[in-house]
Amino acid sequence: GRVFASRLNGPRGMTFDGAGNLFASIGYAGTVVKFAPDGTQSPVASGLGFPEGLGFDSNGNLYVADSGGTLNKIAPDGTVSMVFSITGAFFGGVAVDGVNNVYVADAAAGVVYKFAGTLSTFASVPAAFGLAFDSAGNLFVSTQCEAFPAGNCTDPTIGGRIVKITPSGIQTTFASGLGDGDLRGLAFDALGNLFVADLGLAAGHDPSRAMVLKITPTGLVSVFASGVSNAEFVAIQP
Repeated sequence: GRVFASRLNGPRGMTFDGAGNLFASIGYAGTVVKFAPDGTQSPVASGLGFPEGLGFDSNGNLYVADSGGTLNKIAPDGTVSMVFSITGAFFGGVAVDGVNNVYVADAAAGVVYKFAGTLSTFASVPAAFGLAFDSAGNLFVSTQCEAFPAGNCTDPTIGGRIVKITPSGIQTTFASGLGDGDLRGLAFDALGNLFVADLGLAAGHDPSRAMVLKITPTGLVSVFASGVSNAEFVAIQP
């Protein structure tokens, strides 16, 4: 691999638009930035608290989850508006389905929220963080353990799991016991492989243990990349 961008003060969520531009949330700066395919950087929004997950809808609106419990929307013209806010939440990943419903993971409450004009709880998943849809409309949820007492990273009912949720809400465990148990962002490639960011903090808070895992459609797990310090999110270039 190679370094695409550096000195970003805590990059978190990443997603591509239809033109191949990469959007990234910069946590400690409270901003979202845009990278053209040639690496040229431009600002998108600022003053966002601590932004984490990102997701586009089909109208070009970019949804940004703030770790403090706020979901913001950035319109194509750059206008920022708050969609909803929940006191005490710890928001992570964002995903948008085929009809522009927006899903947000709340690790603190252990739920996935769905916003379809009104807010509802779509599923209960302890320590939910990363979100990604497959081509069939199933929602995949990763679980982490930073928001929980020490030791829960090795608890198979909390950290280190990938949960699959069908459109009707049926849950199954797609994978468990993964990495260091502190899983974060998710992304599918065109072949149906699922890529998983493992923050690596579970093992003595050693960021050098961070990695990106690859899970095939049949469930075969392998290490795609290692030594990627503080791997929070992952994005697949179209």
